[in-house]
Amino acid sequence: MLDYVIQCVEKEHRTPTIRQMGTKFKLRSTGSVRDVVRALVKKGELLKDEALSRGVRLNPKKYTVKVSKKK
Repeated sequence: MLDYVIQCVEKEHRTPTIRQMGTKFKLRSTGSVRDVVRALVKKGELLKDEALSRGVRLNPKKYTVKVSKKK
């Protein structure tokens, strides 16, 4: 799932929503996706802002993402 978040940031300039992550990995329950996101936050891979709908972002201390130009 972390690789998918990185790909979205590189291609779309933003992180995917919880629902988009669920669709990508064929998870019907958004709760399952939230569990994975919580685990990645706990490991320090992602940062989470509960107040935002796209509140997941890559930890800038760990990742420098090359953003592609939008077509």
